[in-house]
Amino acid sequence: MIRIDYADVNGVALRYALRESGRPRLVLIHEMGGTMENWDEAAAILADHFDILTYDTRGAGLSEKIAGDVSIDDLAADAEALLAHVGWTGPVLVAGTAIGAATGIRLALRAEGRVAGLACLSPALGVDPAKREGTLDAARRLVDLGVRAATDPRWDVVWPPDLRDVPARAAAVRCRKLGNDPESFAALYRMVAGMDVAADLPQLACPVLFVAGRRDGTRPPEYVRSLAAQIAGARYEEIETGHVMQAMAPEQTAGTLLRFFSSLA
Repeated sequence: MIRIDYADVNGVALRYALRESGRPRLVLIHEMGGTMENWDEAAAILADHFDILTYDTRGAGLSEKIAGDVSIDDLAADAEALLAHVGWTGPVLVAGTAIGAATGIRLALRAEGRVAGLACLSPALGVDPAKREGTLDAARRLVDLGVRAATDPRWDVVWPPDLRDVPARAAAVRCRKLGNDPESFAALYRMVAGMDVAADLPQLACPVLFVAGRRDGTRPPEYVRSLAAQIAGARYEEIETGHVMQAMAPEQTAGTLLRFFSSLA
């Protein structure tokens, strides 16, 4: 059974979904521009093995929108406060896509032992300095022109047409993205432009898996592989899919996560 509710934590209202049946606890964090529904298909598979917590991050979906700027530490603090709200006080497993991975990394560093295993899918841990101004320009375009004008020109890069084997799946993810609040979305772009979570990687003490999409034009395999190389013992895998892999290839993504997290038991 899925319980969908709201929590006013860390100064922000978050919408979340909880599936509990006494199994190991797994937190799934979506990407920038997504919502918790982008995890639905993968979560349904994983729920046979784990208790699952998904949520709309600050500024996304039906969670409270962002006024001004936000930091990756704010997002990690949101996650920590939500865990306390639902009573998940012990170690948890975490899987995050893009900035969801960055959030998971910062969450793992907030308290030793809090995260028992971390999967970073298409991780977005910052931007190349040469692309920083372009990222800030993208933030300005979101506010000036709206989400549709910023999304549609790049949609075929985000979700290549030949990977739309389930058209309704791609359409739903696109519509969720178009439903974003431009100011909140822009705040997240500014956040990514100014952060460097990759510098935190050597500090991670928990088991870590990095997963790249072979068709990811945003965070390609060579980038993800270079991140994995910064952590002794980190695992690395690739999936034949694109950037938002949990929504694009839920069966493959869930299978990859299940193998990794089950190996930690």
